[in-house]
Parts: sequence; structure tokens; C-alpha cells
Amino acid sequence: MPQPWELILEVPTADLLGEGVVWDEASGAFLWTDILGRRLHQYDLAQKRLTTVPLPGRLCSFGLTSQAGMLIAAFDREIGWLEAGTGTFTPLLLPDLPPGVRLNDGRVGSDGAFWVGSMVEDAVLAGGDDLGRLYRFSPCGQLTVHIDGICISNGLCWSPQGRRLYHADSLRGRVSAYPFDLSTGDLGEGALLIASISGGSPDGATTDQDGRYYSALWEGWAVGIFSSEGESEGRIDVPASRVTCVAFGGRDLDLLAVTTARVDLSEDQRASEPRAGSLFIYKSPRKGVPERRFAGRAPTSSELGG
Repeated sequence: MPQPWELILEVPTADLLGEGVVWDEASGAFLWTDILGRRLHQYDLAQKRLTTVPLPGRLCSFGLTSQAGMLIAAFDREIGWLEAGTGTFTPLLLPDLPPGVRLNDGRVGSDGAFWVGSMVEDAVLAGGDDLGRLYRFSPCGQLTVHIDGICISNGLCWSPQGRRLYHADSLRGRVSAYPFDLSTGDLGEGALLIASISGGSPDGATTDQDGRYYSALWEGWAVGIFSSEGESEGRIDVPASRVTCVAFGGRDLDLLAVTTARVDLSEDQRASEPRAGSLFIYKSPRKGVPERRFAGRAPTSSELGG
């Protein structure tokens, strides 16, 4: 029998910047993006089959919808519909982003809205390193700002009951928690949950059914595990330094998928990290919660003209 956190499967996609992994229980597949490689991956767990679709730009994050095969997605500077099977993107909205700033980590919240943050890629062009924001794209198509003054928006997820939002600023190395109103999507006053993480920067994150917070640690060779009060509860070792995102999945939600990156590794680093850029799947002693779906009506492919 697999032991807790045993690595049971590796999907060698050699992603430059693997990110945004989610579990789609309807299709029985993990989906994730290679942002810089401009690809969307889908891995059918039962069939052990990988499907990769080229994309028209850098897909930064996405969420599931009620329509099979249709995603709500954030590219560099646009939010819209993405057909997972074809890579066809239909823009809905262009947020007012400063030069040098792009959209980043995002997911569907417990209120049914698509939440997505932005990050500063070029501080000189942007005019500062803290011009990132956290946005809420509502099911009716309204975009509102809920947090600003961010360097790199990341680590976005909710408590199992959905009444607490977690958010990380990767550059500052800290994670905060906010009371969350399920009916309106409003945030209460935030509190610092994790002031700093030894040995890595907080990247993508998720929670388990008991409320623990799992943070992918960029340059940390691990996923950090924290209690709902921010206390360290150990780590899951990963055979790549640049760990980027995590998601529970599988039929019983007892698998943990972990994305990684190989961007900007030197030749020596790539030689010492031949598995960097793969998706790693671990058998988990704990279970996650189902991925939430965007509450707005998603169009069919034919309605988009496909």
C-alpha cells in the first residue's frame, strides 16, 4: 500500500512554468497550464492519458464552469471563455492593468465568482513593484478590486466551508487570511497568517477538508503544510526546486497534484533537476474539497461560433 505522501505518478511535460492545476471531477482529469509554454494540459487519471493543446497566449489561471469543456480563464491582460479541447479563447473583459503588470493566480471562489490576482513583471515599466491587485469577476460580468498594493498575487484558496479566503504575496513571502461573505464576496479585515516561510516563497495553494493550508514553495523543493492558524505541520518533498501549485483530486479527493517549473534554470541546474517542469501526483493521507465552478452561464462551443 502507498505510504502517506508517496509519489505515485509523474507526468513529464517539461513545462517552463507549470501552474494553476485543478481537478475536474466531471471529466476525471487534472488540468493545468504551462504559462510560458502557452499550453493547456489535461491528464485523464483513469486512462493515464495526457492531452496538450496549444494556446494563443499565456494562460495565467482558469476555473471550471457548468459547461463541459468550457473554462473561465485569465490570459496576460484579458478574462474570457476558453474551450479546453481546442484552445480557442473568447475575451470578455480587459482589466485596466498598468504597463509591466499581468494577471496571475486565480480560481473560482466559494461565492461562484472567478477571483484572479495580478503581478508586477517589470517594476521599471510599471513604475513600482507593488501595483498588483486581487480582482473578483462576478457571474454577471462585473469586475471589482478587493486587495491592492500587491507585488505578486498568489496562494489564492478558501477554507472548506468557504468563509475564509487565503491570499499570498510571493515577493513578500507572506500569507494572509480574510473573513469571506459567501453571499456578496466581500472581504473582512485581513490578518497575517504566515509572516515568512523558511526555504521558499509561497506560490499556488489549496486547503484540505480539515482546513489545512498547502503552499507550493517556489525554490523550496517542497509543498509546505500549515494549520488553519498558520502553524507549520511539515512538508512534502518534491524532486524539483520551483514548485508552483497544488490541488487535491482523484475519485476520493485523496491525491495531491503538484506543478513545477524549469524557467530560468541554468544548464547546471537543469542537469541536476531533470524532472523539473513535470506534474507530480502523491497519494495523500488526507482529502481535499471539490473544485468550485463559476456560477455564470458558460456558453457552448456553438454559441461562440465554434
